[in-house]
Parts: sequence; structure tokens; C-alpha cells
Amino acid sequence: PAAGKYSVSVRAVRGPDQGMIQLFRHDSPVGPSIDLYAAENKTSGPIEMGTLDLVEGNNTLLNIYHVITVNSAKSDKINYEGAWVFANFMVAPETQAVIAEFGVEKFGQPLFIPDAGKDPAELGLDS
Repeated sequence: PAAGKYSVSVRAVRGPDQGMIQLFRHDSPVGPSIDLYAAENKTSGPIEMGTLDLVEGNNTLLNIYHVITVNSAKSDKINYEGAWVFANFMVAPETQAVIAEFGVEKFGQPLFIPDAGKDPAELGLDS
């Protein structure tokens, strides 16, 4: 695209299994944190995530997911031990290898890039 400011918006599923999302650029938040929790699953309309100042040409946008455990002091319904096991499972080398291959057979390329333990520069981000 041409150089300039671009508004970034997404459509998402809100539901009981959803969490928070936020747009970042070089480890700095660009827009507000958005809570996708809802009592029932439903699709959202466009959600404004923030505005990016892009340069002319290719501007790679990465959709990075993180596993975050929640402080068990916040609620008696939080299974911190289970969350910790899940977080460790997600960053394990074997799981990262599965993530790296997900989508390759059907689409010819991976749908996700595993980033556990990688330096931001390895992902094309400023370190």
C-alpha cells in the first residue's frame, strides 16, 4: 500500500472461551485491549483495534498468540495448576513442531508460526 495511516479492524467470535486481544507494534500497544468474553458464542461486527503508520510497500503484520495464566487469587473458579500444565504443553518443542506443520497439507503452507522461545528479531520484529 501507499505510505500513510491505516485503521486496523477485525471481526471475531465472542464467547465463554474467549479472552483479551490487543494490537501491538514492536512490543508496544497500538490500541485498546478488547475483551472477547461473552456468555454465548456470537460473531462481532468490526472491532477497531487501532491505527498503524505504514511505509510504502510490504508491511508484514503478525498475528501472535500468547498463553497467559491468570492469577488464581482473582477467582475461586481459576484452575491455575491446569493452566500452568496447558501453558507448558503449548511451548513444548513437540507442540511447537505440530503448530509449525498445521495447515501445510491442506493449504501448502503453515497457518501459524510457532514463536515460543524465539527472539523477536527472528520473527521480523525489532528486538
